[in-house]
Amino acid sequence: MQHRERATKIIALKSSRRLLFQNIVHRIGAHFVYLLNDCDQVTIDHVAIEQSRDGINVVSCRDVAVRNCNITGCGDDAIALKSDYALGRKIASANITVTECHLESAGNAMQIGSETVGDIRDVSFSRIGIARAGKAAIGLTSADGAIIENIHYSGITIRKAACPIFMRVTNRLRSGDATRRIGAIHQVTISDLTSTDSKPPRDVPVSPAIIVGKEESPVDSVTLHNVSVVSAGGGTKPVKWTLLEPQGHPHKAFAYAPAAALFVSYARGLRLQNVQFSYERADARPSLVAINVDRLEVERLHAQKTGTETIHLQRVNNLLLRDSAPLLDQSVDQLNELAF
Repeated sequence: MQHRERATKIIALKSSRRLLFQNIVHRIGAHFVYLLNDCDQVTIDHVAIEQSRDGINVVSCRDVAVRNCNITGCGDDAIALKSDYALGRKIASANITVTECHLESAGNAMQIGSETVGDIRDVSFSRIGIARAGKAAIGLTSADGAIIENIHYSGITIRKAACPIFMRVTNRLRSGDATRRIGAIHQVTISDLTSTDSKPPRDVPVSPAIIVGKEESPVDSVTLHNVSVVSAGGGTKPVKWTLLEPQGHPHKAFAYAPAAALFVSYARGLRLQNVQFSYERADARPSLVAINVDRLEVERLHAQKTGTETIHLQRVNNLLLRDSAPLLDQSVDQLNELAF
């Protein structure tokens, strides 16, 4: 019997600069088609990936442009921005743009993390079409101490995603850096996003959007603007409003969150502006559940009510709710628990 070895990487470069990959079709990839670590001035333009595990992994790189790419056959991340400790030091990432791309993946479509040792700043995803995401369409996780900030998504069209938005801070801290400590997520905007025809993984329900920080590092200054999510619905009334720290795969654990559309825990400065939540079938859960949030602004929320509550809040300070009929306008400095 003959054994055929399969490469783990098609293109792997480290500590390089002025790289151009253009007009390339990868019909069969490997574990990674592109694995770039500590590289500067990178352009990936008009590249197609038809079959692979990961498509494009940009690790600890600066001044990167990914544009006009068609990635359709990934078993895990289609495009992932990361920062690991593979080169023996903490390396930052900055100035990365991804635009005019079509993505399909059994895992995450646009992922930041989970390997996040060095800080990741100044990133934009724009005009992206996602036709399948078996995990999250937008994934953003600080797990290993990175400060992730100034991240922007605009013009995002999503179909058949198990979770439209997954944003989380954890204290895994898998790094050789002696000064490591929990990281943070700051200043994220998601605008002009639509998500329809949601599709769950095989063994769990469709997940709501997730924004979950830690008590010592709440997710800070996130804005959702002109966002419309049509979810599958079908959820049952939660037994409790809190969510235990997930064991095993986080996406599967959060699929059982007590919110139908958006679950938030440990956040600060969250703004929802012209956000619409609706469902293919009735859902007994509130559209929005927010717990341990400081400065929550909700303006022009349009949430289909299929259960007894539209919003459920616990331990929320500085709530501003306006122009979200039939919910009444109100401003509350401090509340322990409130449902609408």
